[in-house]
Amino acid sequence: MPSSAVIRPYQISGDPGALFTLIVQDDNSNYYNFPENTVVSVEEGVYAPAAAFSSTATQLIEKQIDSSGVYKGFITFPSISSDDYYIITLITGNDTEVSNELSLTKKLYISDKIYKYKDTTVTLRLLHSNSAVVEPSDYTRVGKSSTIEKVNVNDRVSISWSFTLSSSNCVIIRQPVISDFEFSTTKTTGSCHKVARFNVSWREP
Repeated sequence: MPSSAVIRPYQISGDPGALFTLIVQDDNSNYYNFPENTVVSVEEGVYAPAAAFSSTATQLIEKQIDSSGVYKGFITFPSISSDDYYIITLITGNDTEVSNELSLTKKLYISDKIYKYKDTTVTLRLLHSNSAVVEPSDYTRVGKSSTIEKVNVNDRVSISWSFTLSSSNCVIIRQPVISDFEFSTTKTTGSCHKVARFNVSWREP
């Protein structure tokens, strides 16, 4: 999932009358609060809380699958500033078992980690060792992580950098060329997951 807040639908398929509950936790062991647990009463001023994760242990109030054979719901995943992941646990109620294809325990199913990645940020910074040079502000571009969206991006931008001198003077020998920029890629691989992070640095002429 991208770093922004997203609402993702889910559905539980089973025999009519089957009972289950859900627990959703993030990588800090915080619990999803399932706003639908709250019985709304406008007359009494009771409204569903905003979807959120907190340290308070919470699970979905036990649900029963109706004659359609499917229960549908939504989970709101919050915006993040660092990589995160979530785990969903399904627990069956009385006289209900999980399919053998999902769990050998028949009473419990734990999902794989569902990852959420912060946006990829590329920062260009002009630095100089001479104390007389006052450097301009950094130039930053932010976009979706390449792990989220597998697309080729050709995003050409124009950067205008001005700087000042507190003393002395300077001479522009030449403008930067493509060989002044270095890109490195770090990949963390696993049996089910791969992360790509990109770092950029500028080599001063």
